[in-house]
Amino acid sequence: CVPICHPPANTCEKEYIDLLISLGGYLKQKGVLVPTTDMDAIAILKYRKELESFFHFTIPPLNVSQTLLNKKIFYKTLADLNIPHPATFFPENSNDVKDISNDVTYPCVVKPVYSGHFRFDFNTKLFVVKNPLQLTKYYSKALEKNHDVIIQEIIPGSATHMYGFNAYYSKNFAHHTKFMYRRIREWPHTFGNGCLIKQIIQPELETIITKLIKKIKYYGIVDAEFKKDPRDNLFKLIEINARPWMQNSLPSRCGIDFSYLAYMDAIGKPVNQLNTNQTLDTRWLLVIDDLASSFLSMSKGSLTFSTWVKSLVGKKEYATYATDDPMPAFILLGKTLYDIGRYLFKK
Repeated sequence: CVPICHPPANTCEKEYIDLLISLGGYLKQKGVLVPTTDMDAIAILKYRKELESFFHFTIPPLNVSQTLLNKKIFYKTLADLNIPHPATFFPENSNDVKDISNDVTYPCVVKPVYSGHFRFDFNTKLFVVKNPLQLTKYYSKALEKNHDVIIQEIIPGSATHMYGFNAYYSKNFAHHTKFMYRRIREWPHTFGNGCLIKQIIQPELETIITKLIKKIKYYGIVDAEFKKDPRDNLFKLIEINARPWMQNSLPSRCGIDFSYLAYMDAIGKPVNQLNTNQTLDTRWLLVIDDLASSFLSMSKGSLTFSTWVKSLVGKKEYATYATDDPMPAFILLGKTLYDIGRYLFKK
């Protein structure tokens, strides 16, 4: 494989597409585009007609994919289908925000409709709001940068209340394989990514997602995120990534390579389930983030050393380390030590 640096899709969209078209011209046969961020997906779908001469696509056209990429459309669709999800509000102006401030429970969050540009502007994926005054402040802050946002309740519960459902749905909207997991720890706490997750079986998640996928006629990779609400014991759908996700090497370790399935479907080859005999209890671990998460939990008294050790026992898929490809782990370790050194130097 040949790595190529490209302009960022979120700030240099046209240059990004021009580079893809240029690369496509060098290929002896059609390539396959597998977007790995929402902004990549939006960009290539907007220019699908120009790119189709050079590439196969692993996701459906924008009018279909938009249901998963656009949070406003996504949550309205969930409401229409009576799929449990966090209470969500859709302000159109400041007057709407004032009305919503009386109905929403605090703390709540202000989330962007599209996350890529928002993260670029504010270096965070959402604003946590503690009172009506902050709600008005953060809404105005997002509006100044032309971000369309939603306001949403925070479902209580720790990282262990977070669940994931992964599947590949082919173009006839039938899923060919599935994978489920549960978070053990996350970093940063509350709104971070899972840094230690465990394979599980939870059939209810499959029922919810299949209902949605068939309704919107989506095909491709699905990474759905749920939180089990301790108030009513329901699985609330938080979001769906229409692309490979951060922990996708865990199902691959267990015999289910979703990116390979997407590739085969894109080039018109049969899509077959790779493994029906999955070994349960395999865990995915991002070591450095898990250390940070664990030490913070121990300092708060919510995690004991013995519990932490027990949580690491068993088969593991490491996020960055592999014996046949150790360089990424060394680079991440070096970067972490550098960041710690900078922090201590500033102190």
